[in-house]
Amino acid sequence: MTSFTYRLNNQLVSRELAGRWIRWSRWPYGGFRISAPMRAYREVELETYRQNKDIVKGWTWVAALGDGRVCATCASMHGTEHPLEEPLISHVACRCTQVPKTASWEELGFDGIP
Repeated sequence: MTSFTYRLNNQLVSRELAGRWIRWSRWPYGGFRISAPMRAYREVELETYRQNKDIVKGWTWVAALGDGRVCATCASMHGTEHPLEEPLISHVACRCTQVPKTASWEELGFDGIP
């Protein structure tokens, strides 16, 4: 295989992958453009909660209910509480997030604070 052939094949493969990426990114609500960064963010967020388990006791599923584009699965999970061992697993283009469930003031050693 000559270097010209190798370079040409790489260009064709790169062009094909770029075309696929453009098609994928046109999925409803942004497709993978939203999903990959959100998944990474959720993993880091959950690990931060785990690192602070003396304060964070779990997390609550919060769906994006305000704009009418929420799916039935996410709407049904909205407000459910989960342990720190359980990650938020959802579908492509999900806009849900996890909100920390923190210890009470009393559990933190502050008596008399509501």
